[in-house]
This record gives sequence, structure tokens and C-alpha cells, in this order.
Amino acid sequence: RTLCECRRAVGDLEQPDLFAVFDDCLPTEGSGSDGGTADTCDGDEAHGAELRRVPLFRLLGKPKAGDWLQTHEEPGQSFPQYFKRMQPKSGGVLPRAACDALLVCPIGKSFSAEFGKRFMPHLIQYCSAFFPGMFIEVLEKPVSLKDVRSRENDFGHKQFLIEDIFTILNTHKDVVSKRRAYCRLGVTLEDIYPGDEWNYAF
Repeated sequence: RTLCECRRAVGDLEQPDLFAVFDDCLPTEGSGSDGGTADTCDGDEAHGAELRRVPLFRLLGKPKAGDWLQTHEEPGQSFPQYFKRMQPKSGGVLPRAACDALLVCPIGKSFSAEFGKRFMPHLIQYCSAFFPGMFIEVLEKPVSLKDVRSRENDFGHKQFLIEDIFTILNTHKDVVSKRRAYCRLGVTLEDIYPGDEWNYAF
């Protein structure tokens, strides 16, 4: 689809910041393939002018019904705070030549089934695009959930405790032996829960 077709498919957006994804792609004078003026959608110039007056991000307002922050107190973190924390002198560790891999750890027997095998290549492609410059490595064999505590929910479906999965990611010999891994990403197609007070994890 062309930019105009995408714009028409999306329709009118009430929030100008959501429309900003098109801002860098708005046709400008002289941008046509023949050096002339490119075709534009109706209202491109008006939308462009509006976008330049609207900030891309806005400060969070008071939590509303249904918002996470309405029921959970969070300390928050600004970008300067995050940047400072990630500096080596503050104890932060950044990817480097000998430690530049994202280790994808499939967890559970679902990845041995047909759907899991079909899903994994898409996940690898996504990680490669989302984390440019990182080497994407996949654990050769899915990690078993046999030692992970579990329960059945109200519908009789089995759920696995996240705490035990984290333990696996930090202790399993096949996982920790990957010395190039900057971080480990545990991926499962099973239902999981963080504690007895939770129904499930988002």
C-alpha cells in the first residue's frame, strides 16, 4: 500500500500523537520520482502543520479507572535516570564484543510441536529487527517445565509459576553455559502466573 492508502485505511485519529507515525513520510515538494511535486493525500499539509505543533509524547495524567497506576504504586523512572543508571561508572553493563547476544530460551513442550516450530522463526526475525546489532541465539533444546510449580485455574487449565521459570533461566546448565549472552529471554506458550494472588500474567 502507498502512504495515502495506509492513511485512508487508518482513518481519522482522535489523538494527534498517534498520527505522528506518518509525519516523517509525508510527501514534500520535489519528492516525486520525476523530481517534481509528489502526489499528496487530501489534508497532508494541514496534518503536517498540526503534527509539528503537537509533542510526540505527553506527561502521564492522573490515573483513570482501569489504569495500572490506579491500583499499583510505582516509583517511576525518567530517561535521564535510566541513562545515568546504565553508565559503567554507575554499575551499568552494556553489550560489548564478547557479550552481544540475546539468548532466546524456549520453555515447555509446545516448542517441540508443530505450532512452536512455526512460531520460532517469526520471533527470531522480530528480535533481529527490534534489537539491531545484537546476535540472536536460540537454545538448541526447549527447557522442561517438569520441576516448575504449577496449579490449575478455574477452567482446569494448567498454569506455571513464573518465579521457578526465572530460577531456571539463572541456573539451568544449558542456559548459563552460553557465555556470549548479554540477556536471556524466556519464551513459553504455556499459561503462567506470578503468584497465588494473581489469576494470570499479562
